[in-house]
Amino acid sequence: VWRSRERTAVGVDDEQPIQPAASVDVYPNPFSEQATIRLSTEQPDYVRVEVFDLLGRVVARLADGPVTAGTHELGFDGADLAAGVYFIRIETGTRRTSRTLVRQ
Repeated sequence: VWRSRERTAVGVDDEQPIQPAASVDVYPNPFSEQATIRLSTEQPDYVRVEVFDLLGRVVARLADGPVTAGTHELGFDGADLAAGVYFIRIETGTRRTSRTLVRQ
């Protein structure tokens, strides 16, 4: 059995804690055809919200531009998607967060 004694850090920056892009709620989850993504930002910012399938392909872009501080609701029509697991990625400035979304 071959064993390596070298260790390499992968993508971890101890100096900068990971901060979520925004407070995010998804409902209903799981959903059958429609879902609502509610996000809250503390300050005006640029926001991009995308939905990905398990292969990493973008299946929907729900937002891509500036937003004001506060709570925003985005409707997601997934009626044309196959049943399964999807991911919502929310980016603001240099921050990023994601949520899992399940289509029944």
